Amino acid sequence: MEFRNKKNEIFDLDGFEYYSSGECAKVYRKDDIAFKLYNFDCKYRLYLSRKVFEILKTIKSSGLVELIDYYHNSTSHILPMDAYSMKFIDGKEVELITAPKEYLSDVLTKLDETIKKLSDRKIVIFDTNCDNILFKENGATIIDPDQFFHSRLLSKKTIYELNKQKIFEYFISTIMKEMKEKRVSYLLSNPYKRGLSLDKCVMNKLKGNNIYESITI
Repeated sequence: MEFRNKKNEIFDLDGFEYYSSGECAKVYRKDDIAFKLYNFDCKYRLYLSRKVFEILKTIKSSGLVELIDYYHNSTSHILPMDAYSMKFIDGKEVELITAPKEYLSDVLTKLDETIKKLSDRKIVIFDTNCDNILFKENGATIIDPDQFFHSRLLSKKTIYELNKQKIFEYFISTIMKEMKEKRVSYLLSNPYKRGLSLDKCVMNKLKGNNIYESITI
């Protein structure tokens, strides 16, 4: 099967190997390039729109995956986007439940910078799957923008507040997933440390308050 970009250039899939899959797509990898191919049997049809793709390409941020190009398996370009390529995010993953407070603070600060850039371009984050952000030693990166959309009606300020909440949900859901995987039942039943809840920690940091001095997760 051939995949062509909008210039009708064929994307060379030679050497790409299967890497992972989700409900609506499979990801293949070769060196530092990832190729995401949509599954057309997916009932939700969670496709990244061309407009949002082009906007995201103009946003330069270490907290957002670098998109390269999108493709169709037809020369008509009438069908929705069939696949797209992006930079592969390599590096050792970090567990948030054991990460030092300095790492958490730095990650949240940089993610906040990223969502400010998204909000300025009126991009709204919709999906909150905890697998959509990779936490690596060199920082955190949003890797799955499939459910991002562009809003004409909402103000940039409103979008920023919505996006902050989504990042908060990403962060907390990742922590809870790690807790479940490690069967940390006491943290699941009582996710508090010195009277300060995790959700308050995250939201306060996203608001610019430095409150991590008293926290060790």
